[in-house]
Amino acid sequence: MHYPVLQVYTLALAMNATVCQCLNASATCRLVSASSDGYCNISCSGNERQKCGGPSHMSVYRTEIEAAAWNKVFFKMSSKTILILLPIFVAYLLIGGGVFHVLESAEEIKVRDRVFGLQKTFLGGDLVDCLQPFCAEDAEDKHDTDCCVLKSNLTTVQGFMISYLQETLNNLTRMHAENSNCIEMEELPVLIIKPNELKDIVDVVGLSIDRGLDPRSTEGRSTPLTWGFKGAFGFSITVVTTIGYGKLAPVTVGGRVFCVLYALFGIPLTSFLLCKISKALLNLSCRATERVCRARPQWNRERVQKAAQACLLVLGLVLFFALPTITVCTTEQWTYWEALYFMFISLSTIGFGDYDLGKNREINYSVAYYAVMFVWLLGGLAYFVLVFDLGTRWLESIGGKVNVGSEEASPNEVDGEKEMKKLPSVETVPKRRAAGHPLFHRQSVGTHVQHGVS
Repeated sequence: MHYPVLQVYTLALAMNATVCQCLNASATCRLVSASSDGYCNISCSGNERQKCGGPSHMSVYRTEIEAAAWNKVFFKMSSKTILILLPIFVAYLLIGGGVFHVLESAEEIKVRDRVFGLQKTFLGGDLVDCLQPFCAEDAEDKHDTDCCVLKSNLTTVQGFMISYLQETLNNLTRMHAENSNCIEMEELPVLIIKPNELKDIVDVVGLSIDRGLDPRSTEGRSTPLTWGFKGAFGFSITVVTTIGYGKLAPVTVGGRVFCVLYALFGIPLTSFLLCKISKALLNLSCRATERVCRARPQWNRERVQKAAQACLLVLGLVLFFALPTITVCTTEQWTYWEALYFMFISLSTIGFGDYDLGKNREINYSVAYYAVMFVWLLGGLAYFVLVFDLGTRWLESIGGKVNVGSEEASPNEVDGEKEMKKLPSVETVPKRRAAGHPLFHRQSVGTHVQHGVS
């Protein structure tokens, strides 16, 4: 009598079972083995279907003939779920970006006006206006400076500077004409600025850095608006993905209240979507395993599955690390290692905030660049969920093997092994090997086989 190996499909999210127990066991259905990652092998006669229950989950076994069909159904269900969730997710981000823009943009405009006004006071006064005609447009060593004065004009420039200093002293005398005995120390010009003006400079620089604005920004050349719609949309992404780079945060009461409510619903939605995308990616490796094993039934299914998962991980490294790193490195004018560091810190949701996209005041960022980065972030986060999930399973499998090796077999396990020896050893695949291939070999009834999709 032939005993085909049945495959297990775990319906639970977490697979932490190390042993299995057959429910409704009969003489025609016996437990073969249990693996540390939650899969079980059962040998049954005919097309009987049995259930095997382990800790915190239930698994349903189906015949090998039904495996491919069930995989396709699961993949279609996941694809439909993702297609439904993606528009909802994007709409949620757009709504959040619009609300944050309305609540926070007015406060940002006030800060920018203060920064630009202070610069006008010191860099946009009469002195600079008078010196502007002496700026050389074609100087060889001009580099990136706004104005380069030739050495031949230094004598003329010196005269303007002395005149400007004399005018400052005259203004100081007129301001304190009523009190000729003394002048406050903070009013005395130091390097042509007063101490309270220097304090204003420090305050404005600190404020501009806290609000994500380059303190060197001017009205003509500044950091892109943080709370413009594009910036607010990016902030919405950092909220629902919990990256939180740390430099950007709402400052108004309304913005902070909305941020709490927005994250309360957005984080679960994002987590659910990322898990669905991650499982769809993992299912691609399962489908690839199915096709390879149907074409080469003599190959070891477990090793084929591991090879497929390895290929998936390598492909993810290329799509979500190598290519985006080159794009960011080129656009943001960072070094390759700085861009790679930013990739990992972002996708792992550590989010230090020492590097951020779209903050260079010298670069005019396109909408296409922001769109590409959004797709990269969403796919990369799902890829990291997959990587961490596979890594966790690998560590659990190692821990399970160590625990199993350190414990003695129970009487029931010993009896089960004795009973299994009575079963006829019938091979389920053709008696041929992959010629000269060291990775794959023949399987028998007692071999651990996986078709699982978690």
